[in-house]
Amino acid sequence: MFGRKRLHTVDTVIGKECAVEGDLTGGMSMRVDGRVSGSIRLEGDLFIGEGAQVRARIQARNVFVAGEVTGDVEAGGELELAPSGKVYGDVVVAKLAVADGAMLQGNCRMSQREVVAGVAHPSGQD
Repeated sequence: MFGRKRLHTVDTVIGKECAVEGDLTGGMSMRVDGRVSGSIRLEGDLFIGEGAQVRARIQARNVFVAGEVTGDVEAGGELELAPSGKVYGDVVVAKLAVADGAMLQGNCRMSQREVVAGVAHPSGQD
């Protein structure tokens, strides 16, 4: 869970000094350390770094939040909030991990089916 080494490959990085506005889509994994406004729809994982600000509707396989998200989050796998993580919006997830100090303000619905980029899969299968 928290503090474990992440071995996932990140294909795209939005740096701390970068601000992106619009719809981000793709089959990749992404790390956001800057600012994003719009929507994010990924088949891979999304990592939101500490200090990052995301104002977007998010759909991804797994979502890790150490920064701040304003918007709804749909994770076919896991949503993990680090101690510095904040989510202001409704979430639909298969698994949820919230560290002490993290904030989730919104409704949470647990799903038994993975939904990745709009395609439903039985939970546990890739």
